[in-house]
Amino acid sequence: MKAIVLSYDDRAPYVDLVLSSYKNKWRECPLQFVIPYNEHLPYHRNKHSALNCKFVKTPKSVKQTMIKLLEDVDDDEFVYWCLDDIYPCKEFQANEVNSAYRFALANPNVGAIRLFRPPGVGRSRAFQTIGKTQYTRGFSHAGFWFHYFIRKQCLLPVFTHHTVDDDTSINVLGPNRQRIGLKYDILFPVQNLATFGETTRGRKRITKNCHEDMKRYGIKPPEGTEYLKHSIFNNRRCDA
Repeated sequence: MKAIVLSYDDRAPYVDLVLSSYKNKWRECPLQFVIPYNEHLPYHRNKHSALNCKFVKTPKSVKQTMIKLLEDVDDDEFVYWCLDDIYPCKEFQANEVNSAYRFALANPNVGAIRLFRPPGVGRSRAFQTIGKTQYTRGFSHAGFWFHYFIRKQCLLPVFTHHTVDDDTSINVLGPNRQRIGLKYDILFPVQNLATFGETTRGRKRITKNCHEDMKRYGIKPPEGTEYLKHSIFNNRRCDA
């Protein structure tokens, strides 16, 4: 299964953090990380030999990048959605994520399998048990940008809708996906399987958790970075 890492050249250190975190927390990760670059191959391309990484030259637009990254994936095939602005930190239940991965490979009748329950999604009656984890079934736009399993036919239309062109920024795509009206069944775990941290707010404002974890993995932040005084996990702010 492909892990689709949406990124561009200047964000290479954050992709390095994503890969370093998965290498540390998911020791037998079965995914192939498909990583875009625009002009220059990322400096970390030889660093993560323990992971299966594929580097793909893409245009600079978000729309064309996603089309290129997903061109070899069938419409009903699952991928692991893996934006560079989010990375696994703190809790990561690798055995349960492996169970979710195998369940996705079995082609279940759902559009996505989340690894945590976003704020606002209630704990309804358990619908499915995967491994040792119980899941509820529903739909929510919340948590779209976090890492999880999703079918191509549920992911790509967000980036190829007629309202999206080559100049559309990723910031516009957030509210736009609600206007598209695409809905599909999502499995949400009753108990979270992972904690995700945000890397930045804006292009140059790095979160406290990202700064600390970059130091842990020996990664140098981009020049001109502004350091925030708080951490952000699963879309929740944690003041220092």
